[in-house]
Amino acid sequence: MGPVDGATGRIRYIQKSLDDGTGRAMLWWYGWVGFYAAATIVPLTAALTSRNGTLQVTGGVSAAESLVGLSGMLVFPFTAKDAAENLRSMPESTPEEKAKKLLAAETLLRESAEDETTGSSWIQHTLGVLVNAAGALVIWQGYGGRIRRAGGEPWEQALISFVVGTSVSELQIWTEPTKAMADYKDYRDKYPSSGPSPDARLMVLPLGNGLELAAAVRF
Repeated sequence: MGPVDGATGRIRYIQKSLDDGTGRAMLWWYGWVGFYAAATIVPLTAALTSRNGTLQVTGGVSAAESLVGLSGMLVFPFTAKDAAENLRSMPESTPEEKAKKLLAAETLLRESAEDETTGSSWIQHTLGVLVNAAGALVIWQGYGGRIRRAGGEPWEQALISFVVGTSVSELQIWTEPTKAMADYKDYRDKYPSSGPSPDARLMVLPLGNGLELAAAVRF
């Protein structure tokens, strides 16, 4: 099997892996974006329109926490949801195009796996706890007087906010797709020489009438 055929086989392997994971990735990402958008708008509206002091406080804090979650979803891209389509749109009719597409395919698969690894890491669990603990503290200490005047108990409202908020953030983490992590490992096992080495790697790619020197560094 020649180098072009080898590149084609690898591209097809990665394309199928990305295709198989697209549905779940899009469902998870768009589902949580929609949830956080609703969880921002609904309690904020309630807080702004209610005359109940407790609801004004808890609704405002809940909306702020949900906005943090929504911002995280929008600011940090989830590569797996678009990776398959991005790869499919790339041409591969010449050896030069196939070389570039293979490099892009490996990058998309690796970045998809890295996103999933980061999303399920202890850092995400810790951030969820910290954000919700901060919200609970604001309710308990920052607006305790207003809640008492409205007939509520600050520590109770703070505890409810923390438990509900942390449960939501944990649910987001535990439902995140992990297919790309397994696919990337399988790909590296099937093609041991694929992807960047632990150190720097220089690649010379033929492009048009000349050559392109590319460098890749893996940390």
